[in-house]
Amino acid sequence: MLIHHDPDRYITEAKQTTCDYHKAHPGKPWAGCTCSGSMGLREATPEEYRARRQRRLATRRAELKDELSRIDAEFGT
Repeated sequence: MLIHHDPDRYITEAKQTTCDYHKAHPGKPWAGCTCSGSMGLREATPEEYRARRQRRLATRRAELKDELSRIDAEFGT
């Protein structure tokens, strides 16, 4: 089964929390540490979606133009 994934529809978010011990003593190990981190996706707002899609398509267009110019150079046109 193929799952369609629109890369512009979702935005990756990473969150980190620091425990009180590491706020006071950064970099020191402690067995009772409760620092945590998480990563997830959220749905893009319509404005974010349009901006991400336009940026991705503009980049892809530039890649295709470069590839086409290399192909034209091989054919000598």
